[in-house]
Amino acid sequence: TVEQVVCQYLGIESADDFEGALQSEQLVRKGKRLRAPEKVVRSMLGDIVPAIGQVRARQITGAQVVQMVENIKARGAEPARLALLYANRVFAWGVARSLMHSNPAAEVTAGVMGVARTDDQQRHRVPRRDEVAALLQLLDNDERCRLDERTRLAIKILLYMGIRTGELIGAKWSEVHFPRQLWTAPGERRKSGKPVTYPLPDALLTLFQALYKLTGEGEGKHEKILGGLDRRAIGRALTRLQQPRGKERVVLWNTGSEPIA
Repeated sequence: TVEQVVCQYLGIESADDFEGALQSEQLVRKGKRLRAPEKVVRSMLGDIVPAIGQVRARQITGAQVVQMVENIKARGAEPARLALLYANRVFAWGVARSLMHSNPAAEVTAGVMGVARTDDQQRHRVPRRDEVAALLQLLDNDERCRLDERTRLAIKILLYMGIRTGELIGAKWSEVHFPRQLWTAPGERRKSGKPVTYPLPDALLTLFQALYKLTGEGEGKHEKILGGLDRRAIGRALTRLQQPRGKERVVLWNTGSEPIA
């Protein structure tokens, strides 16, 4: 049954074992526990299992997933969105282990069900050129932000290249070829899974050279271009850049924006 697949996913014997589910290895991402594991467990054991738990895992249909989401939606869009999200995750896990023939939640989207986050469009839109220009001006001239130099340079590189934050966060100096003005990002760090070589025109090369002085040599030498900086620092910096002037916040990761260099 679906309940049994959920329990196996969480590593528990019974759907009543909420505390045991909280210790599941599935609630660990990149070596760290999720910030709110109880939200995941509550959705799986409190919403998914009661709704479709007794359906045979290999017979569950998309229509039954839709009905589950609709029923939960009566309590609110967010619990319905989470139930769909985690059902999709559990079913994909089950298919990979031959516990299910297919994932019926894969084609049921939050947008179609009317439970998508209200900020999704804002989070994934491409920044306009005037917004990019305004941010570049702030980065160069607004002393009130007092950004760490690595953070300032990182944001400028993201703006110029239109790449994903995670791609830059994991970049290493061994991937950069200064004489040829190239940076080759390996496939394992890219969403597409394919390696790509980026040209570094003069404007970008200057930024990379400035970073190299901070993290590529001397006492601050580090294998990674940003010297261990994480995406949260970039997010906080963007918030500080935007809020003083009351401007619309621009999120640079997952945008797929076009390079401006």
